[in-house]
Amino acid sequence: MRFCQPHWDKLRDAIKARGIWSFVATSGEQAVAQLSSEIEQHKHTAANYDPLMGAHWAIVNNAMGSTPAGLALLSPNKDGTDRCPLCYINGERHRHAQVDPENWSRADDQAFFDEWIDRAADDARAKCVSLGLLKEA
Repeated sequence: MRFCQPHWDKLRDAIKARGIWSFVATSGEQAVAQLSSEIEQHKHTAANYDPLMGAHWAIVNNAMGSTPAGLALLSPNKDGTDRCPLCYINGERHRHAQVDPENWSRADDQAFFDEWIDRAADDARAKCVSLGLLKEA
């Protein structure tokens, strides 16, 4: 499972738009160290919180907890590529609603769950405020 590039770019842009990009890990090594710290401490702290990864995992957790996605998110696509949680859950929504694929617009209907990006970014900003990384504005 991995976000497609368009969804990843939207998530990154949403984090930047909320003024919390400076708290995102600048390398894979830093991201792993922060995650390890979070696991060891059993909580987020100002030193280990990464708003991009926090938003990412919020979306993944919501998608995995929803019907019909669930654990299917962990499987690859039929062509063997990584499955984007938002693309998958958007597609499954239409498949289960029995919407004729010829009659829906990707720009409108297909992106139903894309609103989770803004919600997750808003929550990440609120978490930064609660950790004292930002003043509430």
